[in-house]
Amino acid sequence: MDLIPTNGLSDRKTTKGLIVGLQKEINVTVDGIWGPGTLNACPTLQRGSSRKDLVYILQYALYINGFDPNGFDGGFGNGVVKAVKDFQAFVKLDSDGIVGKQTWASLLISYGDKNRTVSACDTSKKITASAAKILKNNGYKIVGRYLTGSDKGLTIEELETILNEGLQVFLIYQENGRKKENFTTEIGIQNACKAITAAKKLRIPPNSTIYFAVDFDATDDQITKYIIPYFSGIYSVFDGYFKIGVYGARNVCSRVTANGYAISSFVADASSGYSGNAGYQLPKNWTYDQIVTDITITDPEYGSLLIDKDVYSENINAVNSLLDISVSDENGSFKSKIRNLFNLAKSYKPLATIQELNRLVLQYLRKRRRL
Repeated sequence: MDLIPTNGLSDRKTTKGLIVGLQKEINVTVDGIWGPGTLNACPTLQRGSSRKDLVYILQYALYINGFDPNGFDGGFGNGVVKAVKDFQAFVKLDSDGIVGKQTWASLLISYGDKNRTVSACDTSKKITASAAKILKNNGYKIVGRYLTGSDKGLTIEELETILNEGLQVFLIYQENGRKKENFTTEIGIQNACKAITAAKKLRIPPNSTIYFAVDFDATDDQITKYIIPYFSGIYSVFDGYFKIGVYGARNVCSRVTANGYAISSFVADASSGYSGNAGYQLPKNWTYDQIVTDITITDPEYGSLLIDKDVYSENINAVNSLLDISVSDENGSFKSKIRNLFNLAKSYKPLATIQELNRLVLQYLRKRRRL
């Protein structure tokens, strides 16, 4: 294989170079592509390992993932042990300091080991009582579902079925979201209003997180030009009742979070070829990590269900209950209408200050029109 120019930084070429180095050391096909052959041939390393060249690769893989092994000397000492344990804890592997196949995979490919056991999933399919039993019998505890959509949107009946079966749910909002033109400040405002309205109708408790989807391989420039303005629009509408999450490639999640527009990431790591995944670190605030898409799980009694597999970090709780329908805010309807008027004013004049927007709302109310 030809030489790969690398800069030593955490990027696509450096990661590919490490895979090539590992493949050469473990005597498999050297192509820089992570596959079952490479995974299955990965050796187990631990404290005191004598395979110095492999430890060098391990040390650098830890470093580009944000975990300092305390030097590059080919020795598996205390610094490497600590870095391995910290990395394993971060990606929700057993934190034992021993580098086996799953640790190698998590270090060198975004989705890690596709066959690892996970407790969460997401799906566009309705969760019936039978589907809930399929999930439970396959070891799943949490399911991600879409807030809206005529064919895949949540209903209160479905939510009650999920919760009554002892499962929990996390919320995804996606309308289009597959190309850059779907992301503007104005669309962010509109989508936020729709998501909040849908979640409140479903009696979702306050402080629950809604993950807004960026379902394409957004480049860094596109994140700046489209994705960040979109989330700024979402942020301008959210008032603290619900929390904002982001679904997308690692770079999308990290940059939206760095701008203060999301508290949690649902990472599209199954798309390892995305430019925003290869060479980027897993976001520090990840809660769900999608590692496999479109797999079918089965149960001999209840049938089959198409899902995506998600690792769950436990950093943020999923929804495990609904608001009591008898509990209401006597001013809630009025406040909701005022908020909708404010959002309409912002759509009308997106560059206006808050004071100017408030004035527009008051002017509307003075006309004595019906809210």
